[in-house]
Amino acid sequence: MIIDASSLKRRNTGTVSASFKTKADLSGISLDGEVEGQVECSIAGQGLLVRGAVQSSVRLECCRCLEEFTSPLEAAVVEEFLPAALVGTDPERFTFGDDYLIDLTEVVRQSLILGLPMRPLCTQDCKGLCQVCGRNLNEGACNCSVPTAESMPETANMER
Repeated sequence: MIIDASSLKRRNTGTVSASFKTKADLSGISLDGEVEGQVECSIAGQGLLVRGAVQSSVRLECCRCLEEFTSPLEAAVVEEFLPAALVGTDPERFTFGDDYLIDLTEVVRQSLILGLPMRPLCTQDCKGLCQVCGRNLNEGACNCSVPTAESMPETANMER
């Protein structure tokens, strides 16, 4: 996911727009398909400002029933890239060289991770797992009796 922003170097003003669609292997995200994005790159002080959006499909595990499912994922991308000569080897900064080629791979990865749901659900009405036997209640009911405060004297004094 590399953008050529060298035309900004020659003009020292304006924007460069780019679209991409690529199969990417991004650590920390289980993608289910290609990553698509549209970004604009513009001069921002001594650096370049990249803004846009990315989208893909991801494989997630439901936090209730633990089943894997696929979900669309969209995320905004906003990041400043600075000249490598100005920043040096600061790992916290995104940089570009004299060729004005910008590698968006890490920025896209971080943006997609930030867009992941904190509690992924396969469906809004997911019933989860039985507390006793562990059966997926979306596949049918089980014959277990759910423990109550009365049936568990050791929890009788606990506040709810």
